[in-house]
Amino acid sequence: MSCLTPIFFILLALKNAEGAVTPVVTLRPNWNNLYSGDRVTLSCSVGSVEEDKPGNYYYTWYKDDNKLMYKTSKTLFITAKVADTGVYKCSVKSGIYSNPVQLHVISGDEE
Repeated sequence: MSCLTPIFFILLALKNAEGAVTPVVTLRPNWNNLYSGDRVTLSCSVGSVEEDKPGNYYYTWYKDDNKLMYKTSKTLFITAKVADTGVYKCSVKSGIYSNPVQLHVISGDEE
């Protein structure tokens, strides 16, 4: 069995019924609860080697099902504020949405 076989099965599992790949949102650092001022990076990936070529994918980000018009890159950088609390997801030109990711931001005063 090739070392690439697990990668193939992961990508195969992400395909939907029409054969398009479902985007996946990842967090860095990998936690959902943040304090105001913490920095978090959300990345939208479709798992394709073509993904990094300019113009191949157009990314759209959503917070609480509202389009973030000004965010069209595969990476969303956030310096957390309480107002950033919500559910984030992305889509690519196929119109398929990623898994939702919940962020919860509390002020430094809360426990």
